[in-house]
Amino acid sequence: MWRKHEGFFLVELLLTLSAWLVIASVLFPLIIKAVNQSLQVKQQFLANEILYESLIDAKKKAAFPIKETIVVDQTIFEVYPKGNGGSANMEVCIKYEDILQQSYETCETF
Repeated sequence: MWRKHEGFFLVELLLTLSAWLVIASVLFPLIIKAVNQSLQVKQQFLANEILYESLIDAKKKAAFPIKETIVVDQTIFEVYPKGNGGSANMEVCIKYEDILQQSYETCETF
């Protein structure tokens, strides 16, 4: 009689473990993707903030923006003018890399 319960226990254990494996294989990639996307949005927001602060500072000083490098939370943000410095519609860009070494660039007209 003890043997019947032991076999049932093993079947139930295997069924439970396989269910947890299926759940984990679906949920973990979704969680990792959500965390990565959250970090990307945070970095993009920070890059835009740095870019606009640089543009505002240049406007206050009545000068063209200069090339500068800013490090925030181990991320290097590089602000630089794109094109020649004398044009009326000069672009100013910010470039940075995320955790996965993917490069991003955002530009605005000065």
